[in-house]
Amino acid sequence: MRARARTALLSLIAACLFAMPSTAADQKLIDQMKIADPEAGPVQLRPKFLTDGSYDTADPSAPIQVQLPDGQQVWMIIFSGGTVIYANSLEEFLRGGAHALHDIDFLYPDGTKVTTKPYRIKAAPWDPDLAFFRSDAGRRMVGYAGMMEKCKEGVEPVRAKDNWTRNRHAFDVQLWRDSVTSKVHQLWKDLGSVQGYRPCEHSEDPWLGAAHAHGYGSHYIEDSSGRPFLFFDEVTEQKLLNGAPVPYRTEILVRQLDSSRTRAIGPKRFALRVTRPDDPNRPFKAARRSIGGLLIEGPHLIDVAIDGVDYYLMFFSAGDAFTDQYGSHYAYRLKSEGLDGPFTPAVDDDGELINITGSLSERIDATWGIGRPNPFRDQQGNLWIAGHVILKQDIPDDEIKSGWPPTYEQLVKRARRSLVIPLATELREGRPLVKTIEAAP
Repeated sequence: MRARARTALLSLIAACLFAMPSTAADQKLIDQMKIADPEAGPVQLRPKFLTDGSYDTADPSAPIQVQLPDGQQVWMIIFSGGTVIYANSLEEFLRGGAHALHDIDFLYPDGTKVTTKPYRIKAAPWDPDLAFFRSDAGRRMVGYAGMMEKCKEGVEPVRAKDNWTRNRHAFDVQLWRDSVTSKVHQLWKDLGSVQGYRPCEHSEDPWLGAAHAHGYGSHYIEDSSGRPFLFFDEVTEQKLLNGAPVPYRTEILVRQLDSSRTRAIGPKRFALRVTRPDDPNRPFKAARRSIGGLLIEGPHLIDVAIDGVDYYLMFFSAGDAFTDQYGSHYAYRLKSEGLDGPFTPAVDDDGELINITGSLSERIDATWGIGRPNPFRDQQGNLWIAGHVILKQDIPDDEIKSGWPPTYEQLVKRARRSLVIPLATELREGRPLVKTIEAAP
């Protein structure tokens, strides 16, 4: 009871600290975002929802094209918790409209099935994504997801108690179409920790220690010479809070991968810290968490040419995922400098992180985002991000709109919608500027 009371108190404090005065939502814009483009005519450059909020669709991948064993092509977007939506073309996603959810089967290294529903409480993988590369055997595919470790034989880990064991794992991924139902099936077989972590050996230092560091988001990318890298978020500092260790600082690192793309090699390097580059003692305001500590997470990268200059852009989120302040930020690095080095965060005149989705989130009176931005291009070369968010109008008026829900019953009712948003880029004062396009021209 004492622990439960403390959790409720922390939730109340978070609500008081982070609750924003509810603003009048732009209902016309929300309604437009729920409607798909007409089938006739071009794709409209405007924000659009892809799921309807009836089930949680968090941490969307960018749209992925895969070829099935029967030679047919399919597009998909994967979510935390082991769900996926399919389309026959990228354009079908970009036209918007709610898509039907399907399940993915995940297996632990011992071959037993991961039970996933609802993902926040059970052991499901977080932030799944696919990587494609060429090898001597031809084109290959590897999956990545944040997985909890099964430390006791026959006992599946659960989120609240075992989430500290979560780290980025590699997966053997199989996709096929059922010859009878024509449905696409996916099976992800866990190949173990990319970093070689062994959290089950930990006891006193669960979040960070000699054998393990907690984290779950990542992005695979190759440099200009074909060297594979994994960018990932990871706990870099823990502290004691009320006698218990907590993940006090989470930052973004980069590490090279081996030729199989399933294991990391070489040293870790910081790609982005939670503090300002010009003042290591000054954390970004957006990175502060209501329970104490600092966090940036969910790195996703893309290479772009902006006014003739080639850059890597890294998108990420920061701070409390369950509040109005959780947004979409970016950092940049000249492509000529390669991938294995620090990125420069995009900041405003006060030196704080720029939230590129802040205006849109305010217009639709949203919370829990718009966050986890994942960039991609359409066939015309336009830049987009996929992300997630909750509309406050979807939360009952007698419940907390911003902050961690105080009860399990409220928590499991929270359902993030996925959406796609077009972006515009330019160089301003010699630095990349990224903005959302919030309405069709």
